[in-house]
Amino acid sequence: YALNWDAFAAPNVMIVGAVCVDDEDLKKLREYDVAVCVCPRACAQLGMGVAPLDEFLRADLRVGLGTDSPAATESTDMLSEMRLGMLLQRAVNTDFLDAKTMLEVATIGGARALGLDDKVGSLEIGKRADIIAVDLSSSHQAPTGNPVSAVVNTTTAADVLLTMVDGNVLYEKSKWHVDVEVAKNIARVIEIRSKLRA
Repeated sequence: YALNWDAFAAPNVMIVGAVCVDDEDLKKLREYDVAVCVCPRACAQLGMGVAPLDEFLRADLRVGLGTDSPAATESTDMLSEMRLGMLLQRAVNTDFLDAKTMLEVATIGGARALGLDDKVGSLEIGKRADIIAVDLSSSHQAPTGNPVSAVVNTTTAADVLLTMVDGNVLYEKSKWHVDVEVAKNIARVIEIRSKLRA
């Protein structure tokens, strides 16, 4: 259907969700170099199913991890999205998805899908320093000594110690370094949300 409208003729096309994909679709996605964004939590919450991430990876598609939007899910937390995404893949696929692959899908995979892998997605000289630092010393992270496994399987937003975007520290140890009043804006959002629900 998309090909009838030349939808794949545009540069850097991305499909989001990508749950109902067959072998012919995979061939067309690869032929037109269409990127894929899998959104495990939103697709599960909306009862859409589970995207065939293993098939996308085997087809060598540009595939990244997304959170969809607050309209579709209660969270846009990439840490919990990685964990849930990996668990859903393990529940429905015989190919065992490991933590390293999920972390790559969430980082450099997302950058490739967006056509930004020359700028972000990995820690390399010349790329923007978009990083987080997490505390891996908490008791809930004790079962593993592998830092990649700990990040994907156990880390929560509460474990984030630092957030840096393009080399600028925006958050560090419970303190925000931004030009907005975070607490005031959160309070305003809560007020608006309560009015919308009324």
